[in-house]
Amino acid sequence: MSNRPRLLILWRTLPLHYDATSNRIFNFLKQGARKYFDITLVCYDGGAGTKQTDEIKPYCNGLILVNKPNGNVMLKTLKEVALSPHLLRKKVLPVHYYSRKMQKVVDSLMIQNDYDLIYCDRPMVHYVADLKVPKILDLVDPVLYSRWQIFRSEKNLIKKGFSLAGYYQTKYFEVSKYRMFDACVTVSSFHKNLIESYGVKNVFAIPYGVDLDFFKPERSATGNEQAIIFTGAMNYVHNVKAVDWFYNKVFPIIKKKFPESKLLIVGKNPSKEVLNLSSDSNVTVTGYVDDVRPYFRRAAVDIVPIVTDDGGFKTKILEAMAMGKPVVSTSVGALGIDAVDGKDIVIADGASLFAESVCDFLSNPEKRIEIGSSGRKLVETTYSWSVMSEKLSNTLQKSVDRKLASPVRFK
Repeated sequence: MSNRPRLLILWRTLPLHYDATSNRIFNFLKQGARKYFDITLVCYDGGAGTKQTDEIKPYCNGLILVNKPNGNVMLKTLKEVALSPHLLRKKVLPVHYYSRKMQKVVDSLMIQNDYDLIYCDRPMVHYVADLKVPKILDLVDPVLYSRWQIFRSEKNLIKKGFSLAGYYQTKYFEVSKYRMFDACVTVSSFHKNLIESYGVKNVFAIPYGVDLDFFKPERSATGNEQAIIFTGAMNYVHNVKAVDWFYNKVFPIIKKKFPESKLLIVGKNPSKEVLNLSSDSNVTVTGYVDDVRPYFRRAAVDIVPIVTDDGGFKTKILEAMAMGKPVVSTSVGALGIDAVDGKDIVIADGASLFAESVCDFLSNPEKRIEIGSSGRKLVETTYSWSVMSEKLSNTLQKSVDRKLASPVRFK
């Protein structure tokens, strides 16, 4: 029998290297966590196919997939609560979904195994919050802050009302659970301070990383098409607003100087507003793609025109830098990333300055290479997944050490 600590990881979906909500866990496992922990991974399947499942299996000792509830999330959650009245008394009404099937799986595992530690994704907080086992919560997305910012910036009164309702729903049903964990992991000092303001103790800021072997420069692909790329989940309201602002306020300025310039919008689940942009022959809306790298190779410059502050840490910037692509971002978009303006990245606020910065890269291949190379060096020294995974493992170990006499190090 192994003497390694037993680690239960509970996640909202099957970890994938290209998914922003799960690539921390994917790379933590890939970097060799199984050598030092006996890992059971439990997650919703998220519609993952055999290829994705086979990709993650070698990195953990056990993998359990649970079917995600189909249909309207809120209606399904209300049904689950109605069938289990005790849940309401426990304030179990999460923003995402709740599944009695998932709860049974977790409860069964806890009976059958003596886990030393639980590492839990934020949307799964309700399944383990009450357990008397050392547990760490991953809080990569500051939901309360994001929802409040949407409420403040939204013009549509109906959407504004839904955002406010979502804010209070999260505040009442979810945030109180954070304080039931031994520690929390987040991605920046901003997030750390925000979460601590909720009364949460032992918060560790561990930034996201980037896979330097997967995302790497190709000097033969310097972006000769004058293409501009934006990546991200395109049903996420802050990304939708970013694309809308860029297309309507910035892109027309660029096209006056570069009529042949193209805009590539690459990301899953494009909203109706985003899909409508594809009626412009100069705009490509891809929807979900298996691999974003071919689109990076086509692009001359990567843009992050975030105009509504969600407090998020934009891994899309790290990926573009790792590909050797120059990045133009608003100051809000680059929050939390330790990059030097004018050296590793270009920060531009306001439509005119943003357009001018993009045009500067489109007209200057040497500058594209210079800034792109500097960005690549930054992620190599500061944001590799090997470095970030070691930091995460050491943080997990601090909780494990309370139960085990001999600490196990992840190197």
